[in-house]
Amino acid sequence: MDRRAHPRVEANLAGQLVTHAPATEAVVVRGRNISCTGVYCHIDRFIPPFQKLRLSMILPIRDNGRIHNETIQLDGVTVRVEPDREDPDVLDYHVAIFFENLSKEDRDLIVKYMSQQKSE
Repeated sequence: MDRRAHPRVEANLAGQLVTHAPATEAVVVRGRNISCTGVYCHIDRFIPPFQKLRLSMILPIRDNGRIHNETIQLDGVTVRVEPDREDPDVLDYHVAIFFENLSKEDRDLIVKYMSQQKSE
């Protein structure tokens, strides 16, 4: 039984993130589940816990039988990284990102996406 205050739904989302550290390049993100407070994703490089970042995610939204992509821009912080240390042999890190200062519009889009996922 999931006891989270904010339920998550499974997802297959595309996105990218940029850390607030100087001279960083965009990193491709594969979102695996999402809630209105955060996203769990896979990335190909290590990002340390508590790293502030800027995340762009594409949400496929259904309207009147058609799917259109909504891009949301979010500020976040990494709250969990597995494995928890950088390792040159690891090709896929699992990262939990907590959203900070989520706008009402972005929250509404996430909730709409989640409700559509639950109904499938």
